[in-house]
Amino acid sequence: MSSYVENLKNQMKKRAQEESDNFKRSSKDFADHPLLYIALFISGMLSLFAGVAIGLGVRVDAGTVTAKVNAPNIFAAVLYGASFPIFFEYALANWLKKYLMREPGNRTQEWTAAAMIVLTFLGTCITAYSASDVIATAFGFFSSFQEIPQSVQKWIVYALPTMLMINVAAGEMYRQFSQEAVLRRQAEMDLREAQVDADMEVRLAQMDAQKSIAIHAAKTYTERARAEAGTIGQNRGDNKWQKDRETYLPTPANTPRQQPTPPAPIANAQPAGAVFSAEVEDHLADFQNGQG
Repeated sequence: MSSYVENLKNQMKKRAQEESDNFKRSSKDFADHPLLYIALFISGMLSLFAGVAIGLGVRVDAGTVTAKVNAPNIFAAVLYGASFPIFFEYALANWLKKYLMREPGNRTQEWTAAAMIVLTFLGTCITAYSASDVIATAFGFFSSFQEIPQSVQKWIVYALPTMLMINVAAGEMYRQFSQEAVLRRQAEMDLREAQVDADMEVRLAQMDAQKSIAIHAAKTYTERARAEAGTIGQNRGDNKWQKDRETYLPTPANTPRQQPTPPAPIANAQPAGAVFSAEVEDHLADFQNGQG
């Protein structure tokens, strides 16, 4: 029992030591570069404020700040407030890390990461300027900031979806042109080609089998027809002759000839009229001369 307790204590101490080492490694990077992380944090807060401002529909009319505080606007404020720091400050750090950890000699990854570093840096700066403008106008720090400029409003509205699409395109290009992705695509292409070849081979074998079956069937049919057609024809002719031969036999002399049966009278038939010969008119003429 004591050994089990000792093992459990040792595991807990080991786990605590690992957590402490991880924290020291994380904090060491911050301790080595404090200004970098502080600048990123403050810039992220400005971007967060810009997202919240667009989500709540912050407006400044005649020195009065108005906002729409309802469920849809609060949801939009949370969405924009979280998205702005992600696609600007975090994206800048992410693309800088990708640039430093790119594959040696991979020009596509090098130029993609370098271009994204420039774009995210410029976007972060412009977003920070825009958020500062909104803050100065909303809180009335200076008399020259009475309303939010149109350019600032358009940037805050269009910057996030633009950077979102650019990050998607650049990230996909960076990933697809890695050595791992290229090798995977090549392996998938080889596999697909092998599958196509195998399917075609099976299809050709099926076609050859169908052709061979048709040829052998025709050959067998021809052989059987030549061998059995004569016998079948003789049997068919013999059967037909047995049926028809009675009509060709002569009638015996002592067999009384049967008179043809007259046709039956037609029901409700009208009596036939008298038929006169063609010479009736001549006789009528003689009769008239004798009377005269």
